[in-house]
Amino acid sequence: MSTVTKSKEPWGFALLSKEERQKLGRKGGQNAHKLGRAHTYTSEEAREAGRIGGLRASANRRRARREEARAA
Repeated sequence: MSTVTKSKEPWGFALLSKEERQKLGRKGGQNAHKLGRAHTYTSEEAREAGRIGGLRASANRRRARREEARAA
């Protein structure tokens, strides 16, 4: 029977430096815009996304407080 061990060595994008990953990401974003596949948020869409994120974050904090109170 053989056992498979997982390596702790980085692979894929983890091998790249932060600057190299940013450079690749920037190229991908620019290319998406050139091809017309990128989405540009309007101020209304961005506001709504921020509102929803804030609601979820506060709900997570409330849930964590309740769980702490139950554990105590």
